Amino acid sequence: GVQTCALPIYGKPVLTWWQGSISIHGFGLGEDVIADDTYTDIAHVRAGNGHQSDLHEFQLTPQGTALITAYDPILCNLSAVGGPAYGGVTDSVFQEVDVRTGLVMYEWTSIDHVALEESYEPANRSSTAFPFDFFHLNSISLDRDGSLLVSSRNTWTVYKLNPQSGQIVWRLGGKHSSFKMGPATGIAWQHDPRELPDGSISIFDNGASPKTHDQSRAVVESLSPQSGTATLVDRLTHTPPLVAESQGNVQALAGGDWFVGWGQEPFFSEFGPEGKLVFDAHFPVQDESYRAFRFAWTGTPAHPPAFAFVPGGAAGAGAGAGGTVYASWNGATEVASWRLLAGASVSSLGTVAQVPRSGFETAIPVPAGPVGPHVAVQALGAAGQVLGTSATASESTLG
Repeated sequence: GVQTCALPIYGKPVLTWWQGSISIHGFGLGEDVIADDTYTDIAHVRAGNGHQSDLHEFQLTPQGTALITAYDPILCNLSAVGGPAYGGVTDSVFQEVDVRTGLVMYEWTSIDHVALEESYEPANRSSTAFPFDFFHLNSISLDRDGSLLVSSRNTWTVYKLNPQSGQIVWRLGGKHSSFKMGPATGIAWQHDPRELPDGSISIFDNGASPKTHDQSRAVVESLSPQSGTATLVDRLTHTPPLVAESQGNVQALAGGDWFVGWGQEPFFSEFGPEGKLVFDAHFPVQDESYRAFRFAWTGTPAHPPAFAFVPGGAAGAGAGAGGTVYASWNGATEVASWRLLAGASVSSLGTVAQVPRSGFETAIPVPAGPVGPHVAVQALGAAGQVLGTSATASESTLG
């Protein structure tokens, strides 16, 4: 998913995303991208040490580094956990990579620190063609004290790691939790644990797949080192209930609201501090989003606006017969209105019409009569300033 954040080495907000191919085993083989507010790529971050960047995580740090995931299938004797003696296991890897140089500064692998028997994924269905995905790393975050918070979907566990040694400081959930799990704190197949300012942890608890809970939920849990207990602080669910078999996230917003992406279920929702639903939307039924975010973002694309003309008269009659111009500027956030220009030459365009922006693609009625033969559109800001101008098209190419 695309997200926005501030990276000190660039001095302004940037957009980040992963791109590549997704294997039949459920992990990514690709690279991570950083783009500026003109949607121009300013950095590509790649895994080192022979790995390829995976789709599950790409987090920028205040130190100008990136935390990224990679998956590494290796041969493994799985007879001790009910799998084949000549089998395969997918090791989950994360690296801290310096964005400027691409240098791998830190690498951690799950198989070095977590026993195969911690997994809830059955090993008896695995083979060298479909390795045992015992861990399935799906998020990394940097805590306030510099520790690392890692989520393993298939062990149902959130791990806190010492950033220097890589050793596990504690486990939340799973077969060997360091905390006694209080009522309703149990998590299964979870995603996106993040430390909150008060030290509690937000988690997207999928509860599937296979289905373990009645529905997916966003939870906040507080951890007491003194009593060794995890306590449920908050729980958010969707009405009607959703069961997201994969993906999902929770974002704490300023002011106390929560933004929840429901992963494989194509919904994204905002809840007030008391859990009241204040916003709910969804993609088309076949679409899904790994994570969903609500951020302030100002984008002014480097590419120009675009438009298409649909004549109102007979096919091929051109702009002179009237019709509709459809104007758009993909990624622009400050457009308040559109101006239609036309004229006898490219250098003598004048205003034919001006309308308020009405969505991604704005319809501008074109009056019948001589309005060309050259046509263009301009995107205008709230103060009427020109933000961008399209290429000019001649009447012969319209309609």
